[in-house]
Amino acid sequence: MGEDTVDVGGARDGGSRGICLDPESYGKPQFRYDPACGRPFAGVCAIARARGRWFVDSLAREFPAATILGLWFNSLNARAGRCDDPAAILVTEGYGLFPAFFDGMLDAAPPSMTFVDGCEHAYRYDGDLDYLRSYHVTRRESGSASRLVSSENRAKYNEQVRAGFGFYLDAYIEPETSPWYIGPRRGTRRERLEANLSTAAEVADGYVWVYGEKYHWWPAGEKHWEEAMPGILAGSGDWEHAFGWAQVPDGVGFLVVLLAVHNQISDDDVCWFDNLGVYKL
Repeated sequence: MGEDTVDVGGARDGGSRGICLDPESYGKPQFRYDPACGRPFAGVCAIARARGRWFVDSLAREFPAATILGLWFNSLNARAGRCDDPAAILVTEGYGLFPAFFDGMLDAAPPSMTFVDGCEHAYRYDGDLDYLRSYHVTRRESGSASRLVSSENRAKYNEQVRAGFGFYLDAYIEPETSPWYIGPRRGTRRERLEANLSTAAEVADGYVWVYGEKYHWWPAGEKHWEEAMPGILAGSGDWEHAFGWAQVPDGVGFLVVLLAVHNQISDDDVCWFDNLGVYKL
């Protein structure tokens, strides 16, 4: 990222659909309002919005048709969107400035650009209603995520923002004492994973992203996901309806590929890095 541009030429020229944006604060909470700055909350929101506008304006110069998959967009602050005065909630939230930043992103987005709210909250989703409720939060014109967008960007939001879901594999191997634990329901935990993944695939607007941290897809010798969930790579029986497999470069190993209900996607559709996989359904 330079002073005037965001370097996404490699993603564009490499045939990628776009980029993945992780807004999580891994150090200083950059999206938290600090009253000690001496500016009112509304004034800092205006600065955050300008930063978001700059970011997408720079990106659009290089990659105007990009899909930007955010691990969160406004689903992150949906609670504030349910209030008559969202700012009263956002002013003390850890990501209270992020809606303004995203509003700026929408300011600068050309019609060819698409945003996917990846809803990392879905890590704990368990059952059809969780996914359906979340979808409506993001996609309904009167949904709480939409209410965090400025009136001048509502039409753009409705046209260019899609709903996706994060999927946390570790939830299906964690012990019952873990806050992330998702247990079996009328079957095994693997069958529960299949059911939730199938629902996520059916409800989402095309993207489900998968993260796992206790095990690895590669390299050989590391604790492997196949040990934790036998059959996760090649699939067997009903497992094939939810998971398929694709071979990536020699010496690297295998990655899970999420499948649409009715067709297999090609290896070219797979974007992979580290233990986070982003897949087009």
